[in-house]
This record gives sequence, structure tokens and C-alpha cells, in this order.
Amino acid sequence: MPEKRAEPEKVECNMTPMIDVTFLLIIFFMLITQMSSEENEKMILPEWCNQVLEELEPTNKVTINIPAVGHRARFYKLNMDKLPLDAMKDRLKDVAERDEKTEVIIRADKELNYSEVQAALIACAKAGLTKMDIAAFKEQH
Repeated sequence: MPEKRAEPEKVECNMTPMIDVTFLLIIFFMLITQMSSEENEKMILPEWCNQVLEELEPTNKVTINIPAVGHRARFYKLNMDKLPLDAMKDRLKDVAERDEKTEVIIRADKELNYSEVQAALIACAKAGLTKMDIAAFKEQH
């Protein structure tokens, strides 16, 4: 009499934990994307005209947004904090004390008087921050 083979057990894969992890990753990346986009204030930047690009080594960075109200700046946004000029100077000194190689990116509205941008540049220099960039809009062709 032929031997009966035992039927193999059905192997099932429980996908619930994998789906949970996938949704958690989606939520994580959505939040991170939102936080990084909030760092840049919505404004019209001046047009970029220089053809030379510099490769910068990665460092700590601080972003100063200067939105225009008319042709004047009512406040400065250091990262995501709205500050008057004097408070921004104090905060920049604290940043320089922690790491003097911190890169400062200044983003100013196109309609803003240059004297408002100059005040931010001077504040950075007095705080001891020497790596400064001014952001401009580069048109994509």
C-alpha cells in the first residue's frame, strides 16, 4: 500500500505590521517635508544673474527671511521665529558662540529696500558669522 504524504501546511504572511510601518513612514516623511518647507517664507526673490556656482561643504545653517511690508521690513524671521532686529542680533550672537562656522542664508523680498538686507548682513558680521549667502531666484529653462 502506498504511503500517504502529509499535506504541507499553508504558509500565510501577516501583512498588517508591514502596512503599519509603511503608513508610519509616510506620515514621518510628510511631517519632515512640511517642516523643511516652512523654513522658507513665501516671497518673491530677486532674479539670479551670476553664472558661477560654488560648491559649499555641508555645515550648520541658519536662514534669515526678510518679508517686505511696503518697502520696509517690519520683522526678521530667523529660521521660523519672528524677531525684531535687536532680538535677531542677540540670537545671532548665540549662534556664533555655538559654532562660528555656521552658514547664514539671507532671503529677502524683491520689493525690499537694500538697507533692510544690509542691516541683517551687518548683524551677522558683528556676531562673528562670516559665511553668508543671499538667496535669489533662478529661472528654470
